[in-house]
Amino acid sequence: MFETKDRLNEAYNQGAGALKTKEIDFVRRMAGFRDDFQAEAPFRYQEGTVCPASGVSRSQGCALEWAFETLDKYLCTKLEFELEATHLNRQQELFELLKTDTKVVQSCGSELQLLKSCWDVIALVSYTFSDWRRALWDDIDTEYFVSESKKLKDAMRKLDKKTRHWGAYIGLEEAVSNMLTALPLIQLLKSPSMRERHWIELMRVTGTSFNMDSTLCLDDILQLELHRFEEDVEGVVIKSQKELVIERTLAKIEDAWAKMG
Repeated sequence: MFETKDRLNEAYNQGAGALKTKEIDFVRRMAGFRDDFQAEAPFRYQEGTVCPASGVSRSQGCALEWAFETLDKYLCTKLEFELEATHLNRQQELFELLKTDTKVVQSCGSELQLLKSCWDVIALVSYTFSDWRRALWDDIDTEYFVSESKKLKDAMRKLDKKTRHWGAYIGLEEAVSNMLTALPLIQLLKSPSMRERHWIELMRVTGTSFNMDSTLCLDDILQLELHRFEEDVEGVVIKSQKELVIERTLAKIEDAWAKMG
């Protein structure tokens, strides 16, 4: 009888010892997963993902694809850890051991949901702005674009406040803000007072160049990064408007003299 009890105790101790070793390895791997997640998950803003002021980026689609693929990868790994934890906890119950704490994995899960929401808005903004960039100069409807940009800003502001210190959110916010700054300036540039000399002056101020022809589109104008030269752009337009007033006044004077002669 005592032999049987000793054997049972020995089997229990061996089983419990093996479970504890298994738990140590599991906790170590969870910690490694957390470290890897914090370092490699798309918390940061990918340059070229949403850059309305710098034109269409060839890496745009790649950046979005990278973000969502990375989120899917970490979600699958999280689910694998949860399944493994369920099996481990059942075994621990049998041996009357404390269940392994999986808060580390659960915190990753919460952040995954927030990241997914954030990147959904990034994708929406990215594809919307990309579509707009193709609009030719005469077809640019700044009033509509401003209205839609404000809706995108509202969607962004509805994201959980926990996302606001992440690079992904900060980059998104900057992109939308830059677009909302650039569009009213573009409306100013559509003023009939703008002449070729004024456009040349604008190119000099912004350090860029483009052709003022039928192929000019919103993308060309956004590449000027107008949000960085707000006062300069306003100054060029105001100058052009004043010059137009002078031109019209001189034309009236010349016309009056012509009639008198």
